[in-house]
Amino acid sequence: MGSCATQPWFEAAQANDAKFMKGAKLMGSVDEREESPFRGFSAIHYAAYFGCRDVMDLASPHELDLVTKYPVKLQVFKRNKAVAIFPAGLSFQGILAISGRYEILKQSVIRHGVIKAPVPLASCLVVGVGFKFARQFQDIVLQDLFVRSQNPFSNPLTLSIVIGFGEFTDLLLRGAKSLNYGRTNWMVQDCGSHFFQIGQLDAYHALKKLRLSIKEIDEARTMVQKAMSGLGFHADDTMGGTPRHSLSIKDYVRPALFSD
Repeated sequence: MGSCATQPWFEAAQANDAKFMKGAKLMGSVDEREESPFRGFSAIHYAAYFGCRDVMDLASPHELDLVTKYPVKLQVFKRNKAVAIFPAGLSFQGILAISGRYEILKQSVIRHGVIKAPVPLASCLVVGVGFKFARQFQDIVLQDLFVRSQNPFSNPLTLSIVIGFGEFTDLLLRGAKSLNYGRTNWMVQDCGSHFFQIGQLDAYHALKKLRLSIKEIDEARTMVQKAMSGLGFHADDTMGGTPRHSLSIKDYVRPALFSD
């Protein structure tokens, strides 16, 4: 389907014009227009970003599991609308988090659970200042994390350090400890072994406008260094390391790290 034919469809999705969309019947279409600032979006992604509940309800049965197809620049509403570049692979729930629409996100998670995506909801919550939401829905947010991938946005723990969101760093480590989370050791290992690359990765440069102070970044990094030590990793100045034991965060992270 050509871009001329789909343009009114995506304009309707952005304007919450569910009546038009019921007649057009183009569910599942992807915005492939080269000139579109939201290239790679489907209707449900437009609805999430612009808070269009009617279109979201209409699109959900057809597009619930769709993820964005191309990298995209989005405003992070809870960070004074600073612009960041996100990779392909955002779910509509992730976009809700980025756009700060947490009441709609809450309803979606209660109804559908967390939608799996290459850029997990937890990462979008880190960027979108969704700490309170993540704390409320910690169990399901963490359970639906993907294992490590080549996508640097797949690890919310690393993102929490890059931005300097120490509260979120602590929340992720607490969650990994309090639940039976041997399978999430990868978050700590991946974060440590690749931290020295952060200055060279374009993906993290895309978040530079969101970063907090150096002090906050260092504090978040220190938390992970301690967790690595408890897990049997060598935590050096670059936070790289090699595992000595097959341990779980639950059993071996230092208790002091999680003290109130």
